[in-house]
Amino acid sequence: MFDREIRGQLAMLMGGRAAEQLTCAAVSTGASDDIKRATDLALRSVSEFGLSAAVGPLNVSVLAAGSDDGAWLMRDNGKMATLVEAEVKALLAGALAVAVCVISANKAIHDGLSALLMRQERVEGDALARWLAEVEVPDVLRQYVLEGALPTPDELQ
Repeated sequence: MFDREIRGQLAMLMGGRAAEQLTCAAVSTGASDDIKRATDLALRSVSEFGLSAAVGPLNVSVLAAGSDDGAWLMRDNGKMATLVEAEVKALLAGALAVAVCVISANKAIHDGLSALLMRQERVEGDALARWLAEVEVPDVLRQYVLEGALPTPDELQ
């Protein structure tokens, strides 16, 4: 999987939470499985696939395998573990922010599909294709997926 695909997957997986933030009075546990999958993917991209500039092109678990108890991660006072966690959080926060932007840019589509799904259980095939043909792809999504650029606070408004 390419780094662009990973970032695209992360943004997609955070879509449910983003939709809740935009449309519900409170967030629920409904997106928990997607958040779990996104966290796992972000962690693997940083600690296994070597796709973090801050951590570098290394596999943290191979380094940790040198000790039986994983103490390697703590021998530098936990700096590597802290760095990995910070990188994972940044990826997930960026993906969530991008997902919020995508849903906001496509509010009419989101609202229309939500209303339709309240009336019927599924939307698929040609009916779904017609809705999706109208989706706007914001620049912030392109920049995140293609370049790895995290959105700035100005882009989030």
